[in-house]
Amino acid sequence: MTAIFKLFVVDFLGNGGALFLSGFLANYFCFDLAGRLVDKIKFERHYRLLACVFSALNALSATVINILAEDMISPMALLAVVVFGMAELYLLTKDMVWAYINLFFLILLDFICVLGISCGLITLLLNNPWELASRSHRFAIYSLTMFGAAFLFAQVPYSKLHTCEEMAELIHERGRSRVLFYYNLLTSIAFLVSANITLMLTFDAGIREDVSEAIHMDWMIKSALALFTNAAIVIVRVRQNREYKKLQENEREKENMLRELLQEKAYRESVERNALLSYCANITRNDLKEGGDIFREELCDREEGYLEIIKHFILYCAHEEDRQLLYVIGSSTYFEERMENQPQQAMRMRLNRKRVLEVLNLPSDTRQKLEGMSKDWIWAEVNMNLTRDVDTGDILSYVNITDATEEVQEEENLRISASTDPLTGLLNRAAMEKEIKERLEEDGEGALFLIDMDNFKSINDKLGHPVGDQALRETADILRHHFRSRDLLGRLGGDEFCIFTPDMYQVESLERRADNLNCAGMRLYKREGISVHTSFSIGVAYCKEGEEDYESLYEKADKALYQAKEAGKNTYRIYRK
Repeated sequence: MTAIFKLFVVDFLGNGGALFLSGFLANYFCFDLAGRLVDKIKFERHYRLLACVFSALNALSATVINILAEDMISPMALLAVVVFGMAELYLLTKDMVWAYINLFFLILLDFICVLGISCGLITLLLNNPWELASRSHRFAIYSLTMFGAAFLFAQVPYSKLHTCEEMAELIHERGRSRVLFYYNLLTSIAFLVSANITLMLTFDAGIREDVSEAIHMDWMIKSALALFTNAAIVIVRVRQNREYKKLQENEREKENMLRELLQEKAYRESVERNALLSYCANITRNDLKEGGDIFREELCDREEGYLEIIKHFILYCAHEEDRQLLYVIGSSTYFEERMENQPQQAMRMRLNRKRVLEVLNLPSDTRQKLEGMSKDWIWAEVNMNLTRDVDTGDILSYVNITDATEEVQEEENLRISASTDPLTGLLNRAAMEKEIKERLEEDGEGALFLIDMDNFKSINDKLGHPVGDQALRETADILRHHFRSRDLLGRLGGDEFCIFTPDMYQVESLERRADNLNCAGMRLYKREGISVHTSFSIGVAYCKEGEEDYESLYEKADKALYQAKEAGKNTYRIYRK
């Protein structure tokens, strides 16, 4: 076995080629390890390969120079690979000095430990220090050292016991990696001094053969123990870091839960404070659990049960159009289905303000608010949350009914502003198209008027845009005066207006209406001695019994409008096949 090992050392490890190859691999995996453990480190693949070649040549030349000079081989010559590689890494990681320092001493300690194990292993197995104090012996020690270091770095230290991501997080945390840093620093210095002493003894001709085995065995054991201790510290610190992070995450989850509970509590208190009604009902037992005294005896007999009370309240206070929608909640099966599919529900209904004041015992501020309103009907939002009693399994319904009149009004104002032309107050193009399509789908008959204001561009150019805006507003007023409330009036843009008259398709009626518009559309605008006459050009198309859709009806009215303009303006044309 010893002969085989000696042959391996002499023929393979004991030459410059092995030293170059091992130096290349050690430096390559040193870069690889740094890239995994240090954030923001970037280097191109060709740059890394070139750096590895240069570092390997550096280690080889340093060793050869020492051998030729017959000088004592120092571990510092071997550490050229590490020092050169780490110098390059520092240039790439100088914005992260703490992580770089941690990485440097982590790699340095592991490298020196492998050096001690390699030196002791070769010396003990060959057991002849006088022959080993040769060039092959020196090449073999350093080649084996760098092969071992390359293997260690390639494994990403102790990767079997912890993840590289956790190690990277630890190495960037100054406080939590301090123990690892101090151990690596002090142990690296101690082993570097020890390596110089031990190698001097190894190659010193005056060493006694009977102590050689003890010296190298001692160095091997210390090196192995240092590697093991380093691994143990890393593992412990990583696990502590993991537990610390879990603790932080748990604390954050608790804080989030507490925040959500406080927000929910504040929301419920706010809702209850502004609620017209706020109570809890046991649906299974059909009785009021909390807030039952809010309903006055004038509304119903308390002994009838919760569902009957709600029926009476809806029947007496809710708007006729909303009763049919909400009356279903008087059924117990309704709550069973909701409990399974949708335990939370919100709906709106209109309530008679005066009747609400009659049958409910409201807080003084809520009562004063309702009494101060001028409207007979208010919008109320019903928020119902169903749950099961933990002890009995009964279905519980938490109900809050709040005044939503202002919200409904705001939503209506937004809807109107989104569908209305801001200058004239008529429907805009999108709303007009939508409404006409719906009317045609429902009735299938009516007439479409397209109206252009003649000479409108001259008003803007000669009299100014304020006068042009006034002309558009006056046109809108004329259209309102000449059409019915159920007719759709809109401004399509610029000086183009559109009117849809449902159930009006008699040609005589359309001609009379268009003729009246032509008479009303003749106006004169003046400013600073300049005057402009305006009139209407009108195109009309009609349909009956669902024979047209919006697109074809608009196309026909547009053709008729074009014919009216060609005829000299201030006139109308009705589309005929």
